[in-house]
Amino acid sequence: RPFQIKTKEKSLFTNSLIIATGAKANRLELKNEKKFWSAGISACAICDGTTPQFRKEELAVVGGGDSACEEAVYLTKFGSHVHLIVRSNKLKASAAMADRVRSNTQITVHWETEIIDLQGDSWLKSVKLKQKDVEKNISLSVKGVFYAIGHSPNTGILKNQLNLDKSGYIITEPG
Repeated sequence: RPFQIKTKEKSLFTNSLIIATGAKANRLELKNEKKFWSAGISACAICDGTTPQFRKEELAVVGGGDSACEEAVYLTKFGSHVHLIVRSNKLKASAAMADRVRSNTQITVHWETEIIDLQGDSWLKSVKLKQKDVEKNISLSVKGVFYAIGHSPNTGILKNQLNLDKSGYIITEPG
């Protein structure tokens, strides 16, 4: 300390620095993902799930952690039914969140399943699902898919300037 921040014009010194670069939602990297992002795909059920295009429609959430379970339960207030797409054979969510999902009749959990394709025209209409150890893929009609598979920090500009962990999070030290 103090930290030194260099710009093109000058150097600044400070004892404290807040870095608020945010994070971006992780994606599945599917072929049509860019086409349907914000046209049926979202990474925030709370932000987008209440909008008119999702009301009384079949929806899907991808993920198996607390966020995915919370979003699935939340979306049952607006959609007609919610499909929770989970790659593994169990939820990583807390016991309380997992119980909320299992006890909700408006949620169907698709175990050991992943989305392999997105279909529609200008708006998402369905997803193609691949289940582990099942030959035939199934198509699921949904008007929206909500990703709850984590975020990656926007810290690329800090690479080689600060200590980052393998995921890109800043490694801090006690002050």
